[in-house]
Amino acid sequence: KNKTVIDVGTNIGDSAIHFIHHGAKRVIGLEPFPINYTFFKLNVKRNNLAEKIEIIQGGCSSKSSSIYVNPNLSGLSYKMENTNGGQKINQFSIEELIKKYNIIDGVIKMNCEGCEYDVIINTPNEILNFFSHMIIQYHGGHQTLMKKLEDSGFIVTFESYSEFKGQIFAEKKMD
Repeated sequence: KNKTVIDVGTNIGDSAIHFIHHGAKRVIGLEPFPINYTFFKLNVKRNNLAEKIEIIQGGCSSKSSSIYVNPNLSGLSYKMENTNGGQKINQFSIEELIKKYNIIDGVIKMNCEGCEYDVIINTPNEILNFFSHMIIQYHGGHQTLMKKLEDSGFIVTFESYSEFKGQIFAEKKMD
């Protein structure tokens, strides 16, 4: 309730819209793939939520950079992999997003098909602590992500879908 949510891998915007309808103050949605991004914009517009959802065509990384993606990919389960001759997409660090959107006590949701390891492992603990809650879909095991979050001061649980996939739920410990 009344928090800013960073939605990494928002796809067509369904989770961003869900967060707003359940009390989020605003959502910063990042979607790198052009077709998904187009549907994301359309869904936000059709739901009259342009004032509450910031639509960014981009991805997330441990440091700000850019990458070229295949503009013909759409749907779910595509990794941000550099392609020759693709469409240039900016990648933003969590620290950059926190500063740009003045996030103090936010929530982060990540479903980025593998970027979660680079982003979480390489982001300093003091930056991760700008979030009270995290929902992270993992794609290659949960142990390293859970350890990093626990070391950063979060209470962490997980739910597995298979040997390497599932979701991590993290809540910042109260002092």
